[in-house]
Amino acid sequence: MSTDLLKKLLLDRNPEFWPALSVAVDRCGQWADALRLAGLARKAAQTLKQPQPGQPLRVALLGGYTTQPFAEVVELLLVHAGFAPELVLGSFDNHVAELLGEGSTLLKPPPQVCVVMPSQQAGRCPCSLSAPREQVEGVAVEMAHNLLSLCKQAHLLRTSDLILANFSLPSLYDPGMLRSKIAATPWNFTKRLNMELGLAAPPWLTIWDWEFISCQVGLDNSWDARSHFASRQPGSPAFQWTAAKELVHLIRQLRGVAKKVLVCDLDNTLWGGIIGDDGVEHIELGPPSPRGEAFLAFQRYIKQLSSRGVVLAVCSKNQDENARIPFIQHPHMALKLEDFASFKANWQPKPDNLYAIAAELNLGLDSMVFIDDSPAEIHQVRQFLPQVTTLLLGPDPSDYVMQLDSLRSFEPLALTAEDFTRADLYSRQVQYEQWRLSFTDLNSYLSSLEMQATISKFNETDLNRITQLINKSNQFNLTTQRRTMAQVSDLIHDPQVCAFTVRLRDRHGDHGLIGVLVAFQEQDNLAVDTWLMSCRVLSRQVEDLVQNHLVRCARTRGCGTITASYLVSKKNGLVVHLLDNLGYDLITTDPCGDRYYRMEVASFQERPTHIQVTLQEENQ
Repeated sequence: MSTDLLKKLLLDRNPEFWPALSVAVDRCGQWADALRLAGLARKAAQTLKQPQPGQPLRVALLGGYTTQPFAEVVELLLVHAGFAPELVLGSFDNHVAELLGEGSTLLKPPPQVCVVMPSQQAGRCPCSLSAPREQVEGVAVEMAHNLLSLCKQAHLLRTSDLILANFSLPSLYDPGMLRSKIAATPWNFTKRLNMELGLAAPPWLTIWDWEFISCQVGLDNSWDARSHFASRQPGSPAFQWTAAKELVHLIRQLRGVAKKVLVCDLDNTLWGGIIGDDGVEHIELGPPSPRGEAFLAFQRYIKQLSSRGVVLAVCSKNQDENARIPFIQHPHMALKLEDFASFKANWQPKPDNLYAIAAELNLGLDSMVFIDDSPAEIHQVRQFLPQVTTLLLGPDPSDYVMQLDSLRSFEPLALTAEDFTRADLYSRQVQYEQWRLSFTDLNSYLSSLEMQATISKFNETDLNRITQLINKSNQFNLTTQRRTMAQVSDLIHDPQVCAFTVRLRDRHGDHGLIGVLVAFQEQDNLAVDTWLMSCRVLSRQVEDLVQNHLVRCARTRGCGTITASYLVSKKNGLVVHLLDNLGYDLITTDPCGDRYYRMEVASFQERPTHIQVTLQEENQ
């Protein structure tokens, strides 16, 4: 998309300017082009209304660099990502005062995202090359601690999500062959400082990895000494372009949701060839074939995704028996049948199978990524299931790992204990359903599960998992209230908040942390703000357990009433009558379907369950 065409659309005040701009940003690959597009976007914002206004987002850019024109490109990319950004720009190298000055007007109202870019000078080693390793490492730890302490103080003053840039690697040869052998060289010290920052960063702080970006761009291409001394730019145009894209990606992650399920085709996706025609002995997989080794590397990458919580499924046009043979018989298969929570190999249209997989796993279609080597199959899925993210592989399997990695759909904000067992949990969900169907009496089924629950106050240990559930749960979610990690952290220390979690285990295994409730005390009323649970534990009386404990909390606080609401979303119809079933009185329903409830605490009678409960901490 040429800038001349965009200029004409803007001059004519043609509403097609905005979709044309979106196409141009998608295709943009150069800093200079991005600056031109940013200039056009700013002019258009003054004269041409966007058809779909983005989500308001206030972002502060602070640090030891000049923020212009970097901020202009960040603003462009945020608009492209679906935000209506308001950028607050700090003064050059004044970020400490701006972050900690309670009287400062710059960060009032507090931004939702605060980005801190310490200068490269702030990361230099003050030690001589002759300093002992222990001294140099101690200095790195101290410098990292000082930066993180600054972020912590800023976090306590404001509820912003904080993003901290670490330090680009230097490209100097000096001191030559000793560069990697002396602790105090710029090369070694920068790497050590960055490692200390990353490993010691609290959950609510996101590291914007300039070390990685400088390696991506190339060390010689990342630094521009002339522009740095002339106007204190944070790097070369190539570095700034890559850094801006990465920053917006991080912001999207903080405000959005990662994918949960990777659905794989089989033939020419997980191995080379067609199993039904070639047989297991003739498919390409593993050594000595270069293509076979590429397919094996791709399987190992997928296995790695599974090990950190990505759920795997198969969707293949194949005879089921044939499709399973490689997983059982081929000596080089890295993936096994037990790695897949759902296995659909038949001759049905792939959109139908994807829909069935989503239903079987009780997950939304928008949580799925589907990979296939066939353009026709990808086109059909895009046409009939646009909610599913698709990736067309090929033709070279050596590119498959990079293609899937570049999609960036499975990057976690944090890793929790539940992530490492999620694939197994979803596999067991199918087994649970079969187990349930073997019972004709619900009470007998629930009793047979031997369920044990633990209720705990919000705490820092569970912060990652709580935030993950709040931002991922859609179906069993009364209000779909989203919160960032920084906002969840604030709830832990608020005396007016009743916030607790529920863990569940049964005879089949440990489900981990599966429920979250947040309520605010308003004089003698306890108002439920957030109530959500994992769909893996539906119809097991966990909701009764939560209600019992909520009333217990209300009585402890001297509250005579509990208020709660059901706010309609696209996916939470599952709980539209939850509060009715728990004995709440419906007060009003508004035209859009939102329902508002009230319960008198004195009239509540504890609901019986088949769950043995442990209260780890009382929720005051």
